[in-house]
Amino acid sequence: MKTVGLIVSKIAEKQPEEVKKVTDALIKCGFEVIQNEDYDKLFKETEIAVVLGGDGTILSVAQYSAKYGVPILGLNFGHLGYLAELNKEQTADFSRIEKGEYEIEERMMLDVKVVRDGVEVFSETALNDAVATKGILSKMVHMLLEIDGKYTGDYYSDGLIVSTPTGSTAYSLSAGGPIAEPKLNIMVITPICAHSTNARPMVIADEQTIKVTVDIYHGEDVALMCDGKQPFKLSHGDEIYITKSKYKTKLIRLYESNFFDILNKKLIRGSGNV
Repeated sequence: MKTVGLIVSKIAEKQPEEVKKVTDALIKCGFEVIQNEDYDKLFKETEIAVVLGGDGTILSVAQYSAKYGVPILGLNFGHLGYLAELNKEQTADFSRIEKGEYEIEERMMLDVKVVRDGVEVFSETALNDAVATKGILSKMVHMLLEIDGKYTGDYYSDGLIVSTPTGSTAYSLSAGGPIAEPKLNIMVITPICAHSTNARPMVIADEQTIKVTVDIYHGEDVALMCDGKQPFKLSHGDEIYITKSKYKTKLIRLYESNFFDILNKKLIRGSGNV
């Protein structure tokens, strides 16, 4: 009997009848269903995680999934559901997991750390992106970019996004970055509202090290966010290091899918919902 860790988002909590249908369907397929708000404990005890929510919920548990090597099956209870495999009505498809009729798709992640005066003060692992950005009322911020120790450029902008191929269809896309197929071994660097016509998005190999030095002289409010989680306040001279992580997010795929079909369905034809 496989143990399934059930993760219910706040959106899904408002639909208790739908959540019960999902739980009943999993039990009917012979799974043991457990829930625990302590994700470290949950992922230690489970073989598969079923996430009821949108992309944000999947992002919120991705680092735990990757740490313990537990694959995620997403059921879209949210808005876009780009990472989710099923809609909430497709509970009959759980039988494919019980029969072993599924594949695991691995997604690259980022290791992000902040060094202040030679001391590491922040670290995080991200599936989508790392975003250094100014506050709402702050002026533009100056950031110095280096790749593999080599000066690459100065950015006067509202911020800078470093994304994985998975994250290329998120904030990076909204800021004018390119769409990248998830299988590519790359990182995407996208400035946010840069004060220069020469500041363009860049695509680099995933084995390279990105270093961003934050230049704050006038009291700007600047913060770093990974996958949209709790912001970490940055100070003048902070050094942000971003590299490819050894961890990967594992997504359960029940049916053969094509990236471009999903792109067309959810981001192009459904562009009004992005």
